[in-house]
Amino acid sequence: LDEAEIMLKLGLHPSLVAVRGIFLLRALQSSNGEAVADNLYIFMDYVEGGTTLSRCIKELDMELGVKGRLALQIASGLDHIEKCFPNKKFIHWDVKPGNVLVECLLDDDGKLIPKRAKIGDFGVAMTVQYASPETFHCFGSELAANTQHQWSWATTFLTALVGKCCWNDYAGAARELERQLEAARRQDDVCLSCLLLCKSCMSPDPESR
Repeated sequence: LDEAEIMLKLGLHPSLVAVRGIFLLRALQSSNGEAVADNLYIFMDYVEGGTTLSRCIKELDMELGVKGRLALQIASGLDHIEKCFPNKKFIHWDVKPGNVLVECLLDDDGKLIPKRAKIGDFGVAMTVQYASPETFHCFGSELAANTQHQWSWATTFLTALVGKCCWNDYAGAARELERQLEAARRQDDVCLSCLLLCKSCMSPDPESR
């Protein structure tokens, strides 16, 4: 029940996939005396036109402004999580494009238009490409939620800016960020400010983020 209970405690927030209720059908014994497994039903919000951020990045030609708006919405959801669980009682270990649902609308031509990002999947799994450096050295209560969230948010935003995740770990993410920064500075790219924001959230020192 852990994941569902966490989502219930988070309540309603526009940037989180909300759980409206939990129904547990208790196990019954079959006619031969063997136990039948419990069935857990979680009632969650329906995300209209929903897809994942990873699919949006791959299939939609999103403008920088749209990417930035979705990133801000994700940041708002993470901030809400930290306020609901003070004193490092809960960290979302797996913030990544594949765990962010995007509510979409259809324009007159049938094209998907991203409207709202919603964070989901509140289990304990972790994807290496979006995990902070300190995660590998002090996994557990010693980590601060805000620094872990800052890193995974930044690498998620970086994936949207680059158009794909082309690194295998935190060191690769840092190298890719530097490559993108160098290219943006040479070309006076408008996404430079976004990349610099990612850099501020990807400092090797958690206290400097």
